[in-house]
Order: sequence, then structure tokens, then C-alpha cells
Amino acid sequence: MKLPSLKIRGLKAEYPVIQAGMGCRIGMADLASAVVKCGGFGTIASVGIGDLERGKTHFVDECNVNFALELKKARELCGGRKNLGVNVMVALSNYEEIVRTAVASGADYIISGAGLPLQLPEYVGEADIAL
Repeated sequence: MKLPSLKIRGLKAEYPVIQAGMGCRIGMADLASAVVKCGGFGTIASVGIGDLERGKTHFVDECNVNFALELKKARELCGGRKNLGVNVMVALSNYEEIVRTAVASGADYIISGAGLPLQLPEYVGEADIAL
């Protein structure tokens, strides 16, 4: 049985697979880039990736820095291929900052839940990112 490809806006995956945004250091660069290289949509989660010891007083800042680093690492691991995206929960206190980091880091798509992402188009602006 041949599975159909999956198209989302200007992106196309060989297989109809979107990796779930698994937080707390599960859906990171290694997994997301492997999914992209296998023909699906790889997703980096933005929640819970700050350093637990160093980040006790600055956890939100740590998460944002680590998020940007994970996006960069994933892009390198998947050889610059498209279909690398992020999952950002609206309920995060730093939602806007994380979305803007995803945009600046070249995410191809953003999946956003845990609330209504009403401000998402505004935060993304004119960037070519599938929402």
C-alpha cells in the first residue's frame, strides 16, 4: 500500500507523518531531524528545555536560548531540508518570544495549541511559515 504525500501550504512531505511536539527534552533536534530525513514533518517542542539546575531562577530565558540552539542543531542534522517545525503552547508565559525565536531561526511551520493562537499571525508577520 502506498501512502499519499502530505502537503501543508508550500511544504510537502513524502509520507503523511507529523511528529508530535513532545516537550521536556523528548521532541528535540535528533528526533525531529530524523523524522525530516525519513520523509515526514519533524517537530521540536519549545517547552521544558531549560537547564533545570542553572535555570532555577531564569528558566524561561534558558528555555528560549536552548530552543534557538535546538532549531539550529536540527537544521544542521537534517542537512537544511524543509519540513522542520516547532510546537509552541499558547499557555506559555513567553509565547510571543518563543514564536519570534522560531521565526528568526527559520522554522518551516508552527503548530500551536494549549489555548487559542489568536496572536500567532501577528507574531509571525510576513515570514514564510506555515501555521
